[in-house]
Amino acid sequence: LKQYFGFTSFRPLQEEIIRDSLAGKDVFALLPTGGGKSLCFQLPALTRDGLTVVVSPLIALMKDQVDALQASGIPATFLNSSLAAGEGRKRLRGLHNGEFRLLYAAPERLMLSGFLEDLKRWNVKLIAVDEGRMLIGRGAYSEARRVLLKARSGVKENQDRYDHISTSCDVLLASLPGTGPGDVRGSGRRSTPAPGGAGESR
Repeated sequence: LKQYFGFTSFRPLQEEIIRDSLAGKDVFALLPTGGGKSLCFQLPALTRDGLTVVVSPLIALMKDQVDALQASGIPATFLNSSLAAGEGRKRLRGLHNGEFRLLYAAPERLMLSGFLEDLKRWNVKLIAVDEGRMLIGRGAYSEARRVLLKARSGVKENQDRYDHISTSCDVLLASLPGTGPGDVRGSGRRSTPAPGGAGESR
């Protein structure tokens, strides 16, 4: 926490969310804007081998987050429509070579032909959804939700098939602008609230 992020303590609920993720649980985390939800998947990414995939529709913020991670010495990258073709291919080569710990990807990237197969080869250990509305399954996010569920299922099936791949791929669902949490909660299964009532795990 101190070495890479410069903090000496956690914000409310961060530690509980991170502990559940590291314990191999699927987690739904509902935090206010500015509550530090990114740390909840960035820190676990550094404590285990393999790749953490962060799916977010917020393309404008990806570069800022990746730049900050790289400045702290964390091998991270992003894939979205803002990249030139040559740069995208370079980053894909790096992913195939296991050079990154975090990959930020727009949901439409998961829909490209062959990308789900790539995920199976990249030793994915954690899938983080950095926008809970993608789980609602309505409107612009309906296809994104379907592909996210398929990605998680495919990665888990691949891990079960090959002994040399760890059998723990977690899903950390870090949601949040304050719009639509009722829709998000209503679209998922009920589970036991974490301390403070702002996080859920199952």
